[in-house]
Amino acid sequence: MKTKQHVVTRNSNVNLGVQRARPLRLWGLVATLLLLLFVPLALRAQTITWQEAWESPTAQDDWYADNGVWEIGVPTSGPPTDSFGWRAHEGTNCAATILNGNYPDGRESRLVSQPFLVPVASDNPRLRFWHWWSFNSYDWGQVQISTNNGASWNELSGGYDADSSGQWSHAWLNLMAYAGKTVRLGLYFHSESPNVSSGWYVDEIVLLATGLAPRITAMPTNLTVIAGSPASFTVASDGTPPLSYQWRFKSAPIQDATNTTYLIPSAQTNHEGGYDVVITNLYGAATSVPPAKLTVLVPPTITLQPQSQTVPVGSNVIFSVSVTGTPPPSYQWRANGANVPGATDSTLMLPNVQLIQSGSFFSVVVSNAAGSTNSADALLTVVPGCDAFIGHDVGDVGAAGSFSRTDCEFTVRGSGEDIEDTADAFPFVHQPWIGDGQIVARVLDLQGGDSRAEAGVMLRESLASGSRHVLLAVNSKLEATLRRRLQTDAYSVENVHTGTNCAWLRLMRMDNTFVGHVSTNGMDWEYVWHTTLNLPRQLEAGLAVTAHSNGQVATGQFDNVSLGALTPLPGPWPEAGPRIWLGGEPAAYPPLSQFGGFKLLIGGPVGDGFTVKASPDIETPFTSWSPLGTVTNTYGVVPFLDPQALTNQHRFYRLEKVGP
Repeated sequence: MKTKQHVVTRNSNVNLGVQRARPLRLWGLVATLLLLLFVPLALRAQTITWQEAWESPTAQDDWYADNGVWEIGVPTSGPPTDSFGWRAHEGTNCAATILNGNYPDGRESRLVSQPFLVPVASDNPRLRFWHWWSFNSYDWGQVQISTNNGASWNELSGGYDADSSGQWSHAWLNLMAYAGKTVRLGLYFHSESPNVSSGWYVDEIVLLATGLAPRITAMPTNLTVIAGSPASFTVASDGTPPLSYQWRFKSAPIQDATNTTYLIPSAQTNHEGGYDVVITNLYGAATSVPPAKLTVLVPPTITLQPQSQTVPVGSNVIFSVSVTGTPPPSYQWRANGANVPGATDSTLMLPNVQLIQSGSFFSVVVSNAAGSTNSADALLTVVPGCDAFIGHDVGDVGAAGSFSRTDCEFTVRGSGEDIEDTADAFPFVHQPWIGDGQIVARVLDLQGGDSRAEAGVMLRESLASGSRHVLLAVNSKLEATLRRRLQTDAYSVENVHTGTNCAWLRLMRMDNTFVGHVSTNGMDWEYVWHTTLNLPRQLEAGLAVTAHSNGQVATGQFDNVSLGALTPLPGPWPEAGPRIWLGGEPAAYPPLSQFGGFKLLIGGPVGDGFTVKASPDIETPFTSWSPLGTVTNTYGVVPFLDPQALTNQHRFYRLEKVGP
């Protein structure tokens, strides 16, 4: 007996990089046409579930030789050539014990496939292949099978010895014993004769089964759910098992979605779209059509509540609400709990309001298919209009003042030394005002008096000459100043605005924060200054003119006069980002403890929300700055009080936008 050699090599003739094509043989074409004609008529069809013809560039990597030599490629010896000059049964390539010449003696070699699944028994699994062989005495080949990844091998065919009579032979092997199992196929070759021959050539291995391709019996259906609710798609199908499922979203596979049901635990708007499922088995595939559509409804959420308003009698009032939700919501406004007929828009217009409407509460019910919500109540306060203004001289004016009015256009005449130092002297046209609000006016003209004569809008504690107050005024050149007396009978403090032609004046009160803005056109407003002043809720609000000289008379003309509730600054925010204005007064006057902390004024686009952050070191990374609180910029500017500043030597402030 010869000593057996165990060698594994790859022949240079493997030729996996280039495939040579040739026409199908006539019988193959006829068979294919017949298959196309008759298969659709059958419920069950013969199906190739796995095959190997060694024509693929990856074929050499899909097989390996166990204990010996097998080659994959173009044979140049062995089987006879066909009319095209090739020796493989079909195509150009096959597997062989040797591609050129005779096999060596004293060998035991097995060519092993990758694992594959044998169909179930009801599908009659069987193996078909073509082979040609020529062995000398005592040499033979055999098809083997392994169910344990090649650890051991079972005989699948008898031994092929002698030769195939010079022709390719078509072999069929029954795989029923291995139905439903994952196996490896082995082509085993044994040689021990001192005389050798051409060997064994194998081509066109196919695994055949008879089964049903998947068929969908119940398609996934469209779903409409409320955001946050689960959404579940289900498909029903039949076909020869095992069936595999792959759900898809907008034609893209969904990871781990491989069951008959696909569940979205909490559906959101980003889940909206089409869902389908691809079902496959050994015999084909089926895709659900059309895709099932998921619609996610979002209940309405009010992002900006209606705001309470205080307006003069005869004003046109607009209440508005901002809402998100899908589908777009509907609106029903209410007055004192009762529906307002026809009020079904996001805004409610109340023309020419009268005193009888004062004290009414307005709200809106916002609804869509996902739900509904009620807004907060907005209080309407109607106050006497421009005809409620009266005139007084404050302090020793030297010459009595007067005023005249046409609608809300005023002409104010008077003398007076000034509105500064420790005591004021000027004519004042005013009416009481309670709580937060604003007074707006345009100075049309200012004539007479000293060159330092002024006209403006004022919020004042009382009519006493030394009263605390805040004044936003312009001179005859329309140069603006915000002046205030922080303590009774104390000297006034002022800040001068650098702009010119600022005829429009706007003085806002937000609790104890007073803010002055000026404008050249009534639309685009510029910040002048702000101050913190603990004044009582009821103040005198109105128009002030001073000749800046006792005995001389100055005349100021005003129009667009309005006194009412706070409204958002119109026009775009003029800067690239939000702004922080610090203090408003010198740190020691008045003391911070009087107001409970350090006052910041934040400016930015109307409606934006900000988190105020602080750090004792400006070099600290922003992510490590301490949050102090969050504000919503309802009116274009919003105050913020830092109570921790009372116990800190110094600190830096920054804003982080958090909405909308």
